[in-house]
Amino acid sequence: MFLKRQYDLGLRFKMKRGERLSSNLRIPEDRPLSSKETELVRWALEHGLPGSHSYLPQVDKLRVTSRCGCGCASVDFSFGGVLPDYSAGLEVLSDHLWGTGGTDLCGVFVFARNEKLAGLEVWSVDGQVTPTELPKFEDLRDYSQEKT
Repeated sequence: MFLKRQYDLGLRFKMKRGERLSSNLRIPEDRPLSSKETELVRWALEHGLPGSHSYLPQVDKLRVTSRCGCGCASVDFSFGGVLPDYSAGLEVLSDHLWGTGGTDLCGVFVFARNEKLAGLEVWSVDGQVTPTELPKFEDLRDYSQEKT
């Protein structure tokens, strides 16, 4: 059975369920995923939570629809030209950390909404840095195996 970890975007950003990030926090874009984004999403799904590999066929139909206004490397996706249902909660498919555990400890996760890939999120564990670059695969470790 596919084990789902449901997250509400409000947990990290203190928003109400279904509320979208304001336009000043998300910068609209319409472009294909970069090769680095594509490779990271594929790797994350291959090394993600149980069932995440079933999302691999969707990767080739993704487009970036926005990026985070804070300057981090987070992006939102559309699938097959359709935006996700923002009223749905997040389903985290892959959750990893990188960094030393000091002020540079960061996380990255791939998420879906209503069974469609919807984004790639990078974040700082302590809020002291802005992860402006995507991590290298060899630097990633499973979040569930860490004690932060």
